[in-house]
Amino acid sequence: MEKNISLPLIIILGIILLVVGFSVGKMLAPKPKLPKPCPACLLDSELVQNWTGIAKGKVQAITDRDVTLILDKETLTISILEGAKIQFSDDQGLKEAKFSDIAEGDNVEINFLMVTEDNLVGSLVTILF
Repeated sequence: MEKNISLPLIIILGIILLVVGFSVGKMLAPKPKLPKPCPACLLDSELVQNWTGIAKGKVQAITDRDVTLILDKETLTISILEGAKIQFSDDQGLKEAKFSDIAEGDNVEINFLMVTEDNLVGSLVTILF
């Protein structure tokens, strides 16, 4: 009679050990890291209409209405809109300025809109002092 009970008991215990071992293995297994989506890739989506940002740096060059900023050897060129707001920032606050007031070597902050991956359009330029 003991042989009849011990065989099913051993099979049941074996199944339980397999289930517990599998569960513990799943919990302790390293989780795969999912890649982060890049903003430029999301511009291809019809859901995302645009991205906005703020760039700060020193004016390296001005060509037509394109301003190239440099910061720690990294450069970024932003096309400034014709009707963009240009302003000075000093100890007394913000004052209105003109695009021609921007000069190479100025520290500026530009609010921009990313139209495509390589087309940034500036709508607000603040010349910092």
